[in-house]
Order: sequence, then C-alpha cells, then structure tokens
Amino acid sequence: MDCTVGFKGFAGSETPVSEGLAGSETQGGAAERMGAASAVTAAGVSPGLVYSRISRRRVCSSSLVVYPLDAKERHFQQGIKRRGGGMRQAVQGFSEDSKRRMLFTFRNVVGLRVLVTLTYPGQFSTDGREVKRHWDNMRRWLARRGVAGAWFMEFQARGAPHFHCFLTGEVPKQEVAAAWFRIVGSGDERHLRAGTRIEALRELHAAGAYAAKYLKKQEQKEVPEGFSDVGRFWGLFGGLSVEPVAQVNSEERIDTSTGEVLPGLAVPAARVMRGLVNARRRAAGRPKFKDSGRQGFTGYGCGPAMAQYLICNNPEV
Repeated sequence: MDCTVGFKGFAGSETPVSEGLAGSETQGGAAERMGAASAVTAAGVSPGLVYSRISRRRVCSSSLVVYPLDAKERHFQQGIKRRGGGMRQAVQGFSEDSKRRMLFTFRNVVGLRVLVTLTYPGQFSTDGREVKRHWDNMRRWLARRGVAGAWFMEFQARGAPHFHCFLTGEVPKQEVAAAWFRIVGSGDERHLRAGTRIEALRELHAAGAYAAKYLKKQEQKEVPEGFSDVGRFWGLFGGLSVEPVAQVNSEERIDTSTGEVLPGLAVPAARVMRGLVNARRRAAGRPKFKDSGRQGFTGYGCGPAMAQYLICNNPEV
C-alpha cells in the first residue's frame, strides 16, 4: 500500500524535509527525487511532499475447525512465520505443549474400543531406544492384525516403563500376551500370565477421560534416574488420525441458491465459541478468557455446539 508521507519543506529550503531521510545523499539520489517531484507536480499535487513507500499491512485470515468434542480457532497473518519445523531435538521429558496436544488428540480421535496395558517383567531395560524398539515391534504386530490405535507411556514406581494402548478392534488376550512376551525376551512365566491386561471401553470418548487422568499423574511422567533416550511419550499408529467434522474460514462465500455474496463464517462462529467458553468459565467462578488474538484458541467441549451452529447458518458445511 503506497501512502504519501512527509512534511512540507521549510520556507527558503530547496528540498523538502522527509521523515526517514538521514545523512547526505548522492547526486543520483537527488536527481531521482527531483524527477519524482516533477511527476507529482504534473499530477496536481504539491511538490512540497515527498512520496515514500511504507510496509504493507499484513493480511489476516482465520479459520474455525470443529472436531468431535472440541473446536479450534486459528489466525494466519501474511509475513509472520509460524512456530515449528526444523530438525527435531532429542526428547528430554514430557513438555507442557506435548501434554496439550496429547489431550486434544485423545479427546477427538474416534473408533477406540479396547484398552491394552503392557508391562515389563522384573528385569527391564533402561535404554529408551531399546524400549521403543520393543514398542515399535509390538505396534507393527497389532497393525498386521488390522487394528490401529493411540498409545502413551509412563513409568511405574519401580522405574520400569509401561504402555497403555487404545485399539480400534479386539485382539485375543492370549495372542497379545504371547507376542509381548516374545518381543521383550522375558523368559519369566509370571510375566506371560500377568504382563498384559485388556479391557473394553464403555464410553465413546473414554480415551480422552483416560488421557486427562493420566496427565494428572505427574510422578509417572518423570524420567527415572539412569533411564536414557526416553523418546516420545505418546502417539498414533496404524493410520489413525484426528479428523475434523466441519471447517470454515473468513473468506467470502457465495450462496448457491441465490448467488448472494456472504461473509465468511469463521469470525462470527469464533465469537459465538468465545461467548460459550466464557459462559462456562463464569459458571465455574473462573475469570474471563483473554488471548492476544494472534493465533486463536481451543474451545474444549465446544465441538457439538459449534457443529450445530455451522449447520444452522450454512447447510453446505
């Protein structure tokens, strides 16, 4: 965006005084400015002003993505780089950002029906790379049987790691126990009988409740002394992913029945979601939600309400 900026030249001065000019200038620069001044005069504008280019205003767009339980509002500004990317560093612990991502993922992934818990025998490795090789072999074994899942790892009081895995289908306990027994090279018959537990999930989104409960056990997230290369604490496998149920942005849209140009739904929908979040916070005696407005926010538990709002306001969603 070009704007006319600067100040009128002082009386008696041969050149106008412009904000941002400092020091001496070359003859070529002066000639270029004189040419610009002549063009301005020809256009009927006072030559006492100096034209200067200022930075373009960053264009901001937003989107609202609705998931089975939650909804996310995001802002995108041209010229601003989003965080992330680059070479991944070695994982040293369970970060707060990773905890938030895990909670959101486990709340909104669908189709999980079974919880499998895998523990180690009395003798276990303290090398995280070997532990993750065990788990990689186990999840590949599960994937070959046609099931996908979400998993997380924690540590027992004795310092041994163990895995909780939510699966999309059932696998016989005897087969799971035998596979885990073989993969870790246990050799302990007691581990074959008691090293695996399987239970059915009663609720549709039970994995999210398990994850919230799991995240409260801070003592089981601390990496024990002597345990090296811990690696990731959670993840998905077998092609499982979190899929949105609806998404809108701030760009204008066209009503297919009338041809009318309508404003985008992202901004008003985000306003509705913020009102819903703050109403719940007031009911719980918590302060009003505020943010910088730069990157948006997540409305936990707002997914069903926002999906209904979008359907009512835009049947094509």
